[in-house]
Amino acid sequence: MHGVEDMCGQFSHCACRRRLRKAHHVERRFFCQQNAIDFVHNLRQALLTFCPLGACVVRTNQRLVTETRQPQPAVRGIGSEEHERVYAQIHEAIAGRRLPPGSKLKEVPLAELFGVTRGVIRKALVRLSTLGLVELRHNRGAVVASPGLEESRQIFAARRAIECELVEVLAESRPPSALRTLKALIQKENKAYARFETEHALNLSVEFHRELARLAGNTVMTDILERLVAQTPLVLLAWQDPGQSGNCTNLDHAMIVEAIEAKDAARARALMKCHLCNLEGQLRQTKTDPADELARIFDQASTRGRRPGAH
Repeated sequence: MHGVEDMCGQFSHCACRRRLRKAHHVERRFFCQQNAIDFVHNLRQALLTFCPLGACVVRTNQRLVTETRQPQPAVRGIGSEEHERVYAQIHEAIAGRRLPPGSKLKEVPLAELFGVTRGVIRKALVRLSTLGLVELRHNRGAVVASPGLEESRQIFAARRAIECELVEVLAESRPPSALRTLKALIQKENKAYARFETEHALNLSVEFHRELARLAGNTVMTDILERLVAQTPLVLLAWQDPGQSGNCTNLDHAMIVEAIEAKDAARARALMKCHLCNLEGQLRQTKTDPADELARIFDQASTRGRRPGAH
């Protein structure tokens, strides 16, 4: 009996030791797994801290663990500064008539040129499209907008309706600060034309019309006019008669300000209407024939259908 009891005792003792070892192993494995989980959690948090795009992926124990940050409000920083720089330069090139209607705006070359990502270029192009300056074509990229003749005339009709009302409002209120601002703009415009700084003078001419809207204090009209004024250079590039300059005359601007200062609302309205009608009058009725355009550039008569040396 004692032998059997000893054997049972030994068996119980061995089983107990096995259970203890197993328990110790399980405990150690639990702590290892817990440490691994804590490590993964900390790693993911660290990655999420430095990952601006949101999703960070960590692979552990053959499992893919993904954690995605919720979209955060845009924070002004380097990215926004890059976007503003790209937007401003493309906008200026279009407004300054250096990018004619129909010009292709490819993301890759522009990204390389400005030293930014394609995302920054795309964001700037989308913003320009809201002003009607850029046309986004599905699967074909972006181009500088090319307004049709009827659309061009509608733009001038809308400008007359808005700007005639704005100058009338200003003439009735005649705030001294507004007059000082407008006169300062006209002086800068005169100096730019005197120095033959045509592009700068054109920008100042456009700014004169924008400033009229801001000073009148009508934010809705200001927003609408911003789009119309921005599209006007494209209209002139697409449809302007080659013999016309397409520039606002600074003399007209000075006369409009004089009428506002004299509180003559009717005269200010009439002058603005005449000013915009004269600008619209520079548009031709049809597209210029390419051969005639080349003949104009080289100051020669069109020679289509003639052999070299023929008279």
